[in-house]
Amino acid sequence: MKRAPTQAALYHGKVVHKRFTPVRHRLSYRVFSMLLPLKGIDEVCGVTRFLSHNRFNLVSFHDRDHGLRDGSSVADFVTRTMQAGGVDTDACELLVLCYPRILGYCFNPLTTYYAVTKAGDITAMLYEVSNTFGEHTHYFVTGGTTRNGTLEQGCNKLFHVSPFNEADGEYGFRVTTPDDNVCVGVSLRRAGKAILNAYFKGSRTRLTSRSLVSAVARQPLMTWKVIAGIHLEALRLWMKGLKLRRKPGFAGLTVHRTERFER
Repeated sequence: MKRAPTQAALYHGKVVHKRFTPVRHRLSYRVFSMLLPLKGIDEVCGVTRFLSHNRFNLVSFHDRDHGLRDGSSVADFVTRTMQAGGVDTDACELLVLCYPRILGYCFNPLTTYYAVTKAGDITAMLYEVSNTFGEHTHYFVTGGTTRNGTLEQGCNKLFHVSPFNEADGEYGFRVTTPDDNVCVGVSLRRAGKAILNAYFKGSRTRLTSRSLVSAVARQPLMTWKVIAGIHLEALRLWMKGLKLRRKPGFAGLTVHRTERFER
């Protein structure tokens, strides 16, 4: 029986958002994410009946959902971006962690791309951020500080995401190498004050046709739940008195590079 590459996996867990100011707010909901080796997506799909690359299926990964958003190869885009930032991609495994398309729909507020050495260390990260206005940007970050197996990085915020936040401040990222468990955390600070903290923690399940069907059976509307949840929580924040911020113009898809940013 054929098996998907060992890097391919599903991670079941919770997304948690905590807002600290000017109003306090918390949300938590169950999701699952899919981890794929960027250069082996077709191989994974070839042995996973209900998963396709750039074709409709129960679950799918489409290049037009990521990267340059024009249908060109996400693997090529990430490889070029990593190489331009000094990463030896021949010595690293390039991985993507994201929500998949389920029955033709997906929305990813954050997609993470990892450059992982053969020793299992993260040498660089590419954070792909999307807002609900159909706009996207990328933060490429190398360096950082590793504490207790968690890589801590940061960069300046340069992109409008929430209608309740200005397009400035400082992001802090906390990520672990995808293994038996995975964690991706994002915090936002402005003028030294904590604004919000969000994270996903999940446990690994081997990616197979059976595990994929089981995941969708348990959460058949997960990708719709993500976008619906964003709007529902926005309504709740507005009802709590949080003021809407004016949306700035979109300058176009950009890769923001931050090298050796220490936290």
